[in-house]
Amino acid sequence: MSSLKVGKVLILPDHSSYREMSTYLREQLGYRSVCLDFGESSIRSKWVLIRQLLFGAPKLAARLKNCRHIEQCVIIGHLAFVAKCLRLVGLVSFDRSYCIAFFLHSHFWIRVARLLLSLDSHTDHYIVFSTAELEFYQRTLGLDASRLHYMPYGHWSENIPASQDMKEECEQLGELGEFYFAGGYTNRDYASLIECFRHLPQRLVIICSHLNSDVQDDVLPENIFVLRDVPSATFEAYVKAAKAAIIPLKRDTGASGQSVLLRLMRDAKPIVVTNNATIRDYVSEHDGAYVIDDIRRDLPDVISKIERHPDEARRRGLRARQRYVEKFTRSAMENALSRILHGAP
Repeated sequence: MSSLKVGKVLILPDHSSYREMSTYLREQLGYRSVCLDFGESSIRSKWVLIRQLLFGAPKLAARLKNCRHIEQCVIIGHLAFVAKCLRLVGLVSFDRSYCIAFFLHSHFWIRVARLLLSLDSHTDHYIVFSTAELEFYQRTLGLDASRLHYMPYGHWSENIPASQDMKEECEQLGELGEFYFAGGYTNRDYASLIECFRHLPQRLVIICSHLNSDVQDDVLPENIFVLRDVPSATFEAYVKAAKAAIIPLKRDTGASGQSVLLRLMRDAKPIVVTNNATIRDYVSEHDGAYVIDDIRRDLPDVISKIERHPDEARRRGLRARQRYVEKFTRSAMENALSRILHGAP
């Protein structure tokens, strides 16, 4: 069968990756979808990502065997490097690429990225989810500013997945009473958060991944409850029921925390967050959040403020909600993404 020249292609690791954004690219911007069917998971360990890098090449080559030349492709995350390896050996060609959801959280992946960036041409671009990453990747990876683009990470959809049966969750929430909430996987410092709550009377619920090794279930005090790898609807139920929420970020590198932060902003929750360049795109001490520098040192005072001044805490939550409506809804992201894909050289 003869090879085809294809205008625009979207390359995905699985059907769950940025589902609403992918639908927008297909239905509104005319991209053809190529999915590698790695299995639907929002959390991937380092070794899973490495295996996908190694085994993604033959899968992608097979999917693109009749599309030898692509004018423009949008590629989710690390699969951009797989596509560039195929281009290097002549199995596929594309005039321009955009790697979306590009973020690095550790020195290991920064070293890997430096090596893989040797595959790039001047028409390979990266879309990041925080303004801080624009400078960070220029400095650490040597990427030219013209190849880096910022798109706000917001909510493509406010639809909450329906749970088959929330009876058990509702019973647990009723038994808990008032509680503070912390959730998410990437770049979290749960060890410091747990240590802090050992010395506080308030209840804390943590929803994390089995990969968050700093959460040791067998040594938790009675006021801390941990759930792991729960369905999205269960996560949402705890977000909505929480008195306030804490996002304890570990390192100030790469985008992290936005997905949970957006849910909290949407629901007008009082938010306590570690001072981080990424987070400053969303909230600040004067614009909807309590911002702290050190969890163990600063968090007890903030918890005391929330307990003593609940009206002020609610006002901060409402300011965060207003900022969410103005800056991080679907229309803002559609405009930003369309502008990037139609405007880069």
